[in-house]
Amino acid sequence: MKMIFAILIATLISPTCSSGSGPLVLVYYREGKELQVPRDSFDPATVESTVRALFAGTTDMLRLYVDAERIASLKQTDTVLEVIFDKTTTLQSKEFGEVSVKRVLMPMSGDFVGNAADPVITLFPANDGYLTGPYRNPTGYPELMKLKALVEQS
Repeated sequence: MKMIFAILIATLISPTCSSGSGPLVLVYYREGKELQVPRDSFDPATVESTVRALFAGTTDMLRLYVDAERIASLKQTDTVLEVIFDKTTTLQSKEFGEVSVKRVLMPMSGDFVGNAADPVITLFPANDGYLTGPYRNPTGYPELMKLKALVEQS
């Protein structure tokens, strides 16, 4: 009985259980090169809350077929951040409701992201494959650039 209690306590206070999804993996693509961001260089809770906020602010869904070729092209030609959750995570969009995902790809350059004057961003959610109909957040650019700065510091 003491062993079960000890395991329960350890699980409840474990750092990987304190956030909604546990440890995150960040993969940064720039100029066709892939960099896995070291886990000790970012706060997973901050990254997760930023992704959740960006997804919550989505108000549009592109009518766009998303296949492996399109994702490979984005990773090869644009600057892209991919957030990979350790398990399926539910994100909430005020406009579209709940979406269960294992990863979210966020272009930081190219056709799917705006700029300071036009702050629209695009989020490509995925499970085993990327979901058709990426989500658009009309005001997410400043928060996305904070994530970019965090990644580039590492």
